[in-house]
Amino acid sequence: IKRALAAAAAGGRALDTQVRARLVDRFRDAVAERAASRLLRQGALQEQALRLRAGLHRAAYDARRSTIVSLLESDCGIPIEGRRRALGRLAEEDRIQAVVDDNVRLQTLLSRLHVSSGLHRMRAAHTAGEEERRERAARVQEDGLRAALNGSDETREFLQRHLAASEHAL
Repeated sequence: IKRALAAAAAGGRALDTQVRARLVDRFRDAVAERAASRLLRQGALQEQALRLRAGLHRAAYDARRSTIVSLLESDCGIPIEGRRRALGRLAEEDRIQAVVDDNVRLQTLLSRLHVSSGLHRMRAAHTAGEEERRERAARVQEDGLRAALNGSDETREFLQRHLAASEHAL
C-alpha cells in the first residue's frame, strides 16, 4: 500500500508538471505575439505624439515667420535698423526650426530603435524560453523513466523477497 501511495504521489507530481508545461507551451506564442503587438503600438503612439508636437511647433513657427514677413512687406514706416533686426530674427527662427526638425527626426529614430531593441529582447527571451521548455520536457521524461525504473526496482525487490519467502516455506 505504501508503495502504491508513493507511486500515486509521484504520478500526481509528474501529471501536475506535465499539465503546467502544456499550458505554458500552449499560450507562450500567443502571449509573445500580444506583447510584441503592444510594443509596436506603443512605438507608433510615441511617433504620433512626436509628429503632433512637431506640427504644433511648425505651426507656431509659420505664424511667427508670416507675421515678420508681413510686417517687412508692409510699408508702415519701419526704419532700416528695425527691418535689419527683423530679418536677423527671421534667420534665427529659421535656424531654430531646422534644429527642431532635426531633433524630431532623431527622436523618431530613437523611438524606432527602442521598439526594435525591445522586439529583439523579446525574441531572445522567447528563444531562451523555448530552449528551457525543451530542457524541462527532457527532464520530465527522464524523471518519469527514473520513477518507472525505481518502481520496477522496488517491484523486483518485493518479488525477490516473496520468492525467497516462498522458497523458504517450501
